[in-house]
Amino acid sequence: MDINMKKHLKEVKMTYTTHFIIALGMAAETFAMSFVLVLHAIAPCLFQKRFSNWVKGYYKHFRG
Repeated sequence: MDINMKKHLKEVKMTYTTHFIIALGMAAETFAMSFVLVLHAIAPCLFQKRFSNWVKGYYKHFRG
């Protein structure tokens, strides 16, 4: 595993601070989505499209 932060930051064209804030926000959002999935597992009528729409949004974001 190549640990080269500067290389990755250059590839994504972000500063360390920007990357940190965005990654932390994505982690928080992912954590919140885990609760959505638990609630959906208990009561399938809840959040029927929420997670799949969220995944589609991230897919579009990363695919460009």
